[in-house]
Amino acid sequence: MGPTPEKLKEIWALSNWRLREHMATETLKPTTYPLDKNDPLARYHRLINDYLLRIPDEGFVDHAYGADWVQNHAWCLEAAAPILEMPVAEQLGCIRACARFSDWSRFEWGWSSYKPETEVQMAYEWALNSLCALILTVERQWVAEEIEELVGLPFPYCFQKSELITPIVEEYLRKHLLTESMRGSVEVVREWNARLHRLEHWLSLGAVLGEPLVLHRGEKWADEAIGFIEGQSEEAGEQWRLLLLHCIDSEKAKPSAKWLNVAQGHVDEIGASTFGECFVAWSGHYGKSDSVYELNPAVFKGLVWVASLRPTDSVASSLADIVLACSQPKISENKALSLNLFNACVWSLSKLNNAAAEKRLLELKRDLRGSRLKSVERALQAIAAR
Repeated sequence: MGPTPEKLKEIWALSNWRLREHMATETLKPTTYPLDKNDPLARYHRLINDYLLRIPDEGFVDHAYGADWVQNHAWCLEAAAPILEMPVAEQLGCIRACARFSDWSRFEWGWSSYKPETEVQMAYEWALNSLCALILTVERQWVAEEIEELVGLPFPYCFQKSELITPIVEEYLRKHLLTESMRGSVEVVREWNARLHRLEHWLSLGAVLGEPLVLHRGEKWADEAIGFIEGQSEEAGEQWRLLLLHCIDSEKAKPSAKWLNVAQGHVDEIGASTFGECFVAWSGHYGKSDSVYELNPAVFKGLVWVASLRPTDSVASSLADIVLACSQPKISENKALSLNLFNACVWSLSKLNNAAAEKRLLELKRDLRGSRLKSVERALQAIAAR
């Protein structure tokens, strides 16, 4: 049990008062006391120090204990007014200073080691996040050099900078050609969106980079798939792209009849035998990479569902091999050999309706235990019922 809300409020108010008492012109500090006046960020630390001092204490207390977000935003906007009138270079310096202040190594986290300063830090994090957001939402024409610096800047600990920087980059690219110097920044922003599973932005930035496929390089199966598809004709490559786009919608426990009908149409265009051969080849590499990205597991799970439309012995064998791989202890957290994929493979095996699938399920029944065994037993029951 941690402190009660009333006790927390008392602690926070006291520690906030203590910190504010010591917030002289140059003492809003990231890791050292006092801030070195020769530090190149000293000027910007003073600016954000003054910004925080202009926000009423009530704003911070409200943030921690039931925030009035409209009022808090108004306070932050008023406090940030002097900074928002400065040149972009000065504002970027303030963002850099905000990030340096966000040094959580000075604070112990968790109720078991609760420190009053933690709550103060969280309140100031919120205020600094608001300042960064206000800077990025000012209407202006960003130039390439500013965007490149912006993408490279660290941000406050809990600030989702991708949500504000992505539209800035996309707006710039609508009016300017991609240069080699900007390519690296665009690739970084695209990866942010991949990790956050924001498909629309992933696709738009991928199209600019000349990589329209919904696959992130870095996994062996995905790298092989990208290489194969890029070697196809434009028409065939487009059919594969449409199938992969469809596969990313795989969050449910099993596909609907409508989902499978759409997938069947794409497989017919690609060629059932071609799809089956590709699935067998690609699945042999699944889980054998050192890295994995948020989009690829979703696409692969969708491909597993699509494999249920290709009842061949080789597809059945590949699905069973994935089941076994998913049943092994994770070698690392990046393997993503998940229970969701396990269940998807078992479901597809139950739908193949051929002797090879039933045989592999019987073999899996001998090898598995616990809840995974029950999933296999249900699949066998479904086959028997048919």
